[in-house]
Amino acid sequence: MIRKILSALFISACLPEMAAAQQTPFTEQLYTGTGAYSQSQADLFSGFQQIAALASLKVPAAGVTGLRPYLLSELSRYQIQAAFPVPSGVMGLKADLRGNTGYREQQAGLSYARNLGAKLATGLCFTYNRIRIDGYGQAAIPGVEAGLLLNVTNQLHAGLQVINPVSGKWGIGKKEKLPAVFVFGFGYEASSVFYCSAEIIKEEEQSASVNVSFQYQPVTRLLLRAGMGTGNSVTWAGAGFQLSRCRFDLFVSFHPQLGFTPGTAILFQLKK
Repeated sequence: MIRKILSALFISACLPEMAAAQQTPFTEQLYTGTGAYSQSQADLFSGFQQIAALASLKVPAAGVTGLRPYLLSELSRYQIQAAFPVPSGVMGLKADLRGNTGYREQQAGLSYARNLGAKLATGLCFTYNRIRIDGYGQAAIPGVEAGLLLNVTNQLHAGLQVINPVSGKWGIGKKEKLPAVFVFGFGYEASSVFYCSAEIIKEEEQSASVNVSFQYQPVTRLLLRAGMGTGNSVTWAGAGFQLSRCRFDLFVSFHPQLGFTPGTAILFQLKK
């Protein structure tokens, strides 16, 4: 109980900085975004981490994820995502909710991705970001994400994503802005059952960080993933269980000071 209270106090002390910067939650997406730099391993979830990866989606899909950071219900996060192929590419929708009644962050997004030939894919996402803090009011501002994905070979893939390169001002006195984030990553498919990837992330006014991920599929219905991120020293692991056109995932990350963050995800893939 004492540890839980101390963790809550530590996180509460950081909330003003979180509210000002609207930090992009890359460390929370390490598991679900693992297959972003792959032709065969990408899915709906990874397509919303590297927006150009949505172009590889062949059938309509919908998914829900839930997280409880550091086992604190006050910081719970929920995401709903859906995408469907159209004649010229793939359209996607997403909604993101974090926090509780006292502090809440919300984001809604509309995405579009398409292939530009056999080697290149591109994607664009327009977002609406809103934050509310009891006693301080609320603010909202639009954002944008753009990504490119290059299939260097059949096994090696590289990508670039830019998030909010230009942002309007918001908050009291119009002094705050959404941080610009630049991501470069690559993935290597060593075989049909093993895949690894790495990302370098540079957020405005923050030090660069590196995320490394591994994926292994020993049998058709089981998916194993693990990795780490240097930005806040998080390690994580999880497993996905395929049941017909539905996949159920369980995963957990660990922070040396704040502890465990469990999460679940359900992915539905529809027929053509």
